[in-house]
Amino acid sequence: MIGISISDNSIGFMKCFKKTNLTHIEDFVMLQKKNPDITSAILNNIINRKKIRKSLYPSKKCKIFIDSSEVIMDLVNCPKEVDKNLFMNWYNNSIYGDTFPANLSQYNIEINNQSLLSLNIEKQKQYELYNLFKGNSLSLTSISISIFSADHLARSSFDADTSKGYLVWSVGKNKDEILVWKDGSFQCLFEMNRKNKKLSASRVLGSRKLCDEIISDFRNKIPNDLKAFKIVDKIFMYRRTIDSSIDNLYTKKNKEHITILNPLIKIDNLKLKKNKVVDSSFLANMGCMFNL
Repeated sequence: MIGISISDNSIGFMKCFKKTNLTHIEDFVMLQKKNPDITSAILNNIINRKKIRKSLYPSKKCKIFIDSSEVIMDLVNCPKEVDKNLFMNWYNNSIYGDTFPANLSQYNIEINNQSLLSLNIEKQKQYELYNLFKGNSLSLTSISISIFSADHLARSSFDADTSKGYLVWSVGKNKDEILVWKDGSFQCLFEMNRKNKKLSASRVLGSRKLCDEIISDFRNKIPNDLKAFKIVDKIFMYRRTIDSSIDNLYTKKNKEHITILNPLIKIDNLKLKKNKVVDSSFLANMGCMFNL
């Protein structure tokens, strides 16, 4: 299986296979993306890598992972006494009218007994991606959201506890994505801008109040005092882009209070050098590919 993640100016890549219920990693790398979209040339560069061409377990199946900004998202809270499907029909009618937009595909994910995460992606984008891979003799099996894939990894392999609360922090150059669970429920997802040492939030999904509390607390505690950050129990952090400034956050004073979210750490048959743990943590974007 081939995994590809796209974040801003970067493309992450991984080739893996399963044998005797173990995940084996054959190749991985993060590359700079000069064009705004993934192209045939990029795919060719990936599939023509030496380790891929000489693989004993060749595969044409691919999964792609994109930023949450590539889709339209909404958190929908359903009344207990109403069926979720019926409520979503009413919700869509109230937003779009009697006819759901023909150019969108909608996927609804159950967050808890009363909440749904509604994801809408342009059908044209899906069509272009599937055709791009097909044109390069590859089979695109799924399109996923990177930070939700990383969140799956945190819960399945890193003991993330939704009751005690945790946040998944995807670190770019000066723009991050942060996802927060607390009190057993999804709380919020937002972009955090870190420019000129100033913090601000945008594209907030869920609790704006909690988002503002986190931003306010971070202003006082980044980069050297995350020990005093008590809004959630754990912080999981990973590298989002090739020019990520994660080293400015994962400092000597903060290391004890941050867990680097890297699936390679959990693979028993892989020896990962300590100085590569942060660099290769971009693989968290493809976390749902790991059954650890």
